[in-house]
Amino acid sequence: MIINPPDIISCPICNAEQLRGSLASGNTFGAMYFSDGSMMAPMLPREPVFVMCRKCKVFFKITPKTVKGRVESGDNRPYVLFLTIEEGLKAIADGLVNGEQEGSKEWKDDMLGLRVELWWAFNKRLRGASQFTDKIWQNEGEKAAYVDNCRELLSLLSDGENDENHLHKAEILRNIGAFDECRQMLDKIENREKYEHYITAIRKKADEENTITFQIS
Repeated sequence: MIINPPDIISCPICNAEQLRGSLASGNTFGAMYFSDGSMMAPMLPREPVFVMCRKCKVFFKITPKTVKGRVESGDNRPYVLFLTIEEGLKAIADGLVNGEQEGSKEWKDDMLGLRVELWWAFNKRLRGASQFTDKIWQNEGEKAAYVDNCRELLSLLSDGENDENHLHKAEILRNIGAFDECRQMLDKIENREKYEHYITAIRKKADEENTITFQIS
């Protein structure tokens, strides 16, 4: 892994600046893969894409327009952070301030990315639980918010009918307990050889009526 100097990220509304880590190169040695498509790789860390301005509190997507260069020497500006679950829900409710017209392809792509990040944030916190029992939710509305986000993801993913989307939709359906629909979605995947490891593992969990995202060995 080769680290670049951090990028300078500017808020599109108030121009307040934060920093974001940058890599010149990395690799997936020692990576852990999960059934929701997320990955943790010590030599290829993920950096935030959807962030909150710490000054004016708006939410925006980091794009080439918001990157204002790289730090040349030491800098004490704060780094951007991944959105918390609460912030992710608020970002969806408030919308992003990048200027994409609601309903446009760009807007839908941003909403898909934002909702995937929220899905992963929920799943990361829930790993290790045996099932979606009431005890693992922090408040009464959290489980409903998770299921609502999953259903919105299913709708957004329907715009691209391909094997990768079918695999993601199968996992989302399993997460919300729609096990028959999960198995039916897995049957739609055409390139069985490429995705067989995921198909077999997700189907096994569906047959066990297990809803929790898990590590793919």
